[in-house]
Amino acid sequence: GTNSAVKQFLYGGEPDQIVFRSRLQRMAIDATSPTPQLVPLFDSGGTTSTYDIVVLAMPPKDILKFFSDDAHDPQSQADLHRRTNRGRKRAPLSPNHRNVVLPPDVLRRLRAPSYVGRYSLALWLHDAEFADKAQEALNTRHEPHPVLDMVSSQVGGVLVAQSTVKLWRQLTNSRG
Repeated sequence: GTNSAVKQFLYGGEPDQIVFRSRLQRMAIDATSPTPQLVPLFDSGGTTSTYDIVVLAMPPKDILKFFSDDAHDPQSQADLHRRTNRGRKRAPLSPNHRNVVLPPDVLRRLRAPSYVGRYSLALWLHDAEFADKAQEALNTRHEPHPVLDMVSSQVGGVLVAQSTVKLWRQLTNSRG
């Protein structure tokens, strides 16, 4: 779901180039470039491209794994998958690449977020007026809705609804 949304967002900007490969294994810097260029290294072997920017659409704690020089990170879901999925060994860095080193304050900020779960739903409607009326109906309630925390009408007939944290906790048997 998230990957599809990110792809639509990125393609909507009509960039010169977008590349989707297989699983990202680590980020490196091209040591031969006169200006810093990011080199994403994938499990399908090597890369032939460098980039000025790389978008990682995942929880911040999982992003750490791509910059930690293969150190175990107990907070990373991505780390757990890498340790349990056989056949996903990291290849050593080529002489032309070096590890990306994140400063301690950046690492601390990436580990800091605490998430509260909710369900979200986005609907693309032919009738934009319906989305506006749905938002207005929730916003004019005097009592909180037992299931919906937010309804937002977006440009183009898009309706976004978000559940309450209480509902998410009930359905997932979760405390957080």
